[in-house]
Order: sequence, then structure tokens, then C-alpha cells
Amino acid sequence: MKSHDYHVLLHQILPYCLRGLMDKNVATSIMRLCRIFRKLCTKTWDPREYDNLHKDMVETMCLLEMYFPPSFFDVMTHLLVHLVEEIDIAGPVATRWMYHVERYLGTLKQYVRSKYRPEGCMAEGYMMDEALGFITEYMHNFQAVRTRIWDADEDEATCGEVLERKGERRTFTHEGRDLAHKYVLENTNCMQKWLRKYEQLQESNSLQDGVPFASWIAETIDNHLATRSSTNVGADDGEHISTEVLSLAYPPSFQYFSFKQMKAYGNHFRVIDAEGDAYVTYDSGVASTFVEDFTEGTPTRCGVEYVGVLQEIIRLDYGALETPVILFKCLWVDADWSSRQPSMKFDSQGLLLANFNRMLPVTADPYVFPSQVEQVFYGDMEEDPGWKVVMRKEAQSRRTIDASMDMHDWENDQANLHSPVDFNRTPTIVDISSAECLNTIDQNLAERLSTPALDHYPSTSGSDEDENDNTSEEL
Repeated sequence: MKSHDYHVLLHQILPYCLRGLMDKNVATSIMRLCRIFRKLCTKTWDPREYDNLHKDMVETMCLLEMYFPPSFFDVMTHLLVHLVEEIDIAGPVATRWMYHVERYLGTLKQYVRSKYRPEGCMAEGYMMDEALGFITEYMHNFQAVRTRIWDADEDEATCGEVLERKGERRTFTHEGRDLAHKYVLENTNCMQKWLRKYEQLQESNSLQDGVPFASWIAETIDNHLATRSSTNVGADDGEHISTEVLSLAYPPSFQYFSFKQMKAYGNHFRVIDAEGDAYVTYDSGVASTFVEDFTEGTPTRCGVEYVGVLQEIIRLDYGALETPVILFKCLWVDADWSSRQPSMKFDSQGLLLANFNRMLPVTADPYVFPSQVEQVFYGDMEEDPGWKVVMRKEAQSRRTIDASMDMHDWENDQANLHSPVDFNRTPTIVDISSAECLNTIDQNLAERLSTPALDHYPSTSGSDEDENDNTSEEL
């Protein structure tokens, strides 16, 4: 990272490095400041968090004044209190800082070929880049280096998920294909009314015990196709069945394509393999931050969070379905939050810890849509082998796309319904009464504040009567 990436060090790296490095109270106060800066730099701002964030900033500044000398607190340090007021007035910092402008200035500098005419080189380079970008949008079998689509209605099918490199053809096992098909049916919007009907039939004991939803929906669609033509197929209530339902009702092909890298929703996902061990920056961590609940028509976030590693990127083949169905096959950590032997917990500094020695079996729902996970990074804990610190990566961008009958569009819409989750909690409040001050000035001040207050301090020149007499003579 470069010097201007200090905010990444402050948000993620510094809290991880301070664990066990210094006094607990000092580390907690610094980590509270890091958490506040992480909230200040978020891309979404909730005005309801203003009071709590302003209170946390004031308390954190008081804690820092207890453990650092007065020379540390200049005018710039005290201005931290006003940052919360600034974000409440002007909005998120991400819309006002200069990082994206500086990056684009670096791009313009690369266009310069003649230092005698730098402005002309930049203009010609910009025009050439725009022309090439416009042409490549109308070329087939071409993968652009970066996405140039600004209008969501121009190409909704590819603006959210981009597979990289050439896929490898592989074959499903019967169990693996059934698990993938089961997850697609239960987590696709167009299948929810059929799933509710299936559950109602189960409650009324109208179905045989042990009949899975995948078998029931395939048999139901077959019965409708046998009685009506494919162009006028309807449910019992007379509604038209979409082509997505007709395609997803039957299991996919045993043949699928496996990919190693993918860009989706501002994240660059990579699978865990032997190639990743050779790179320090290679990471395959993912976290499922919410599960779907369509009882009210819109998904809701549940409190359980699953973290794990990405094993495989799968593109299913549903035949006539135009939009490709992409799934992540992940290996999840057992989400056990029990107090005795937990596999996931928060430490006293508010960091999320996960025990990678306790993994769920592969058959325990390993599949998930790319829009339902976020990219995370893991830091090893030397004092506890097997435990890792979970650090969330901020997505580069989140494109908002209107929902439609297309399943891929539905996935894009669900990815934007929720703001990113903060995997760090507020560190434990420092016990101020038992805190030790690190400089003599604060120590003397604490001793004076602990003694009973006097009406006034005695004068060094004499008694109070002499001081009063001298004052009257001067008047």
C-alpha cells in the first residue's frame, strides 16, 4: 500500500496489530478510535446513528487524554470531535474526498507521451480510450478490462457478475447436483410462491412424507404441461408461469463450468487453491451476512453470520435459461456462539474471531449466490492456533438495478437492499476508576481531584487575613 492508504491501516490493520501488543486499556482506547473512523468513512450514513457516534467520539477522546501526554493533543487532535458534526451536515466522506480524483489524475498522466504538449496528449488519450470503450461494447466474445456501463438499463445481464479466465468443464455427483438445485429453488424469487404452496400442502398432510420440493415442483410442472400448451400454462390461480420457472423446475445438467476468479458487486473473489499460497495478497475469505426470508415479500437480515472460504465458482447449465446461474461453493465455519466452547466469538476489543478447526461438513448447505456474500480477510492469532481474526473488505461499488422477473436482476437487487455489515463491535469500556495515568501532570491532577475540595487555596505569602489586608490597601 502507498502512503495515502493510511485509512486502510487505521480501519483494519492497526486494530489487528494492537491485540496483545500493549496495555489493554491503551489498546482499547485506540481501537475505539479506529472503529469510529471506520464508521465515519462508510459509504452509507444513517442519521439515527449521529447521537451514539458523537457520544462515542467524546468518550474516546477522554480516554486518550488519560493515557497520552498533553503534548500529543494539539488543535488537530481536538478537531476529531467535530468530524461527526461535519458528516451530519455534508454527508458521507466517501462522496467528498479526493481519492478517486487522484486516481484519475494518475490515469491522465499515463496518457502523456510528449512533455512538450502534455495537455494535448491527455486529450488525445482520453478520446482514444472513449472510442475503444464504445467499440468494445458492441463486440462479441470480448471481455473488457473494466466495466464501462453507466446506465443500468443498457446491459443488466453482465454489469453485476463477471467471470474471469476460461472455465474448466467438470461433472457433478448426484448429491452435489441435488444440493445445488435445492438451493437455487429455495432462494430464487420466482419460486417463492411455489415454495409457499408446497409448505401449505405439507401442513395439510396432502403430500406424502419425504417428498422433496424439487421432485414436487417438477411433477407439478409436468402435469400442467400435459394438460395445457407450453404457451398457455398457468397455475391453479390462473397466473402465467414464466420461462424462468419452467427452466428452473428441472435439475440442471451434470456438466458445469468451474472458475477460479470472479468480479461481483465491487469484490474480486478467488477460490482457495495451491496457487494462492504463493501470493501474500491472495485471499479467498467470504462471509454470508444475511439469509433470505420472503414471508413479508422482502428479504430480512438475520443475526447469524457465517464465515468461511470459497472453494469453487460454479456456473450451472439450466438449458433454455438465458441468464446464467452462478453459485459459490464454500466451506463454512460452524456458527456456534455458545459460552462454553464457541467456534465464533467477539473478544474484549470487539474483533470477530473464528475457529477454523471446527468446520461444517461439505453437505451442510455449501452453496450461496454471489450477491449474498461479502469478501473478508483473515488474520492469524499466534496465541490461539486455529483461530483467525475476521476483517471485512469494503466493496468498491454497489450498482442499484430495478428488480424484474429475471433471476439475475433479482440477485443484483437483493445485493443492494442491505448496507455492509461491520464485523467489529465497540470495544469494552475502559474502567476509568482503576486506570493508571502515564504522565506526572495527569497524575497530580488526579490526586488533586481526589482530595476534598476547599473554599479557596491558601496564599504562599502569608495568611488569608494578610492577603485581604494587602488587597484592601491596593484598592
